[in-house]
Amino acid sequence: MFTPFFDINDRFRWMGSLERQMDRILTPEPRDESATTMFRDVGDALVFVTDLPGVKESDIEITLEGDTLTLRAEASHAPIPDAKLARAERPRIRLFRKIELPVRVSSDEVKASLVDGVLTLTLPKAAEARPRKIPVSGSSTEPSVLS
Repeated sequence: MFTPFFDINDRFRWMGSLERQMDRILTPEPRDESATTMFRDVGDALVFVTDLPGVKESDIEITLEGDTLTLRAEASHAPIPDAKLARAERPRIRLFRKIELPVRVSSDEVKASLVDGVLTLTLPKAAEARPRKIPVSGSSTEPSVLS
């Protein structure tokens, strides 16, 4: 398999394939890779936005444990009664995300909303993690520590 004539790019493709297979095996639940997800830092809060078309509030489970946000959502589209299925292009929606947050958040103030199939989570940063302006005091006549 690995010979002196083995292309280095093939090695990288092989390792990438192995990594994807291991992710599939070790991920506790299937992930919906087609879901659009954004995670932003807006100063004094983190905002997480993801598309969940056709998912109801009751189909979503959000937990925050320490600095780990976990999101699970699952919905299947029920068939129309007394209708013969000719073609189905709406797959079962299943989403699992486990995100390590970059800063501590105030868990009591977290808000979640689902509007038109878009889930928005607003996670306010804890007081010690919020950016703050530090005033500079002193006189310019005092000698500098660096000089």
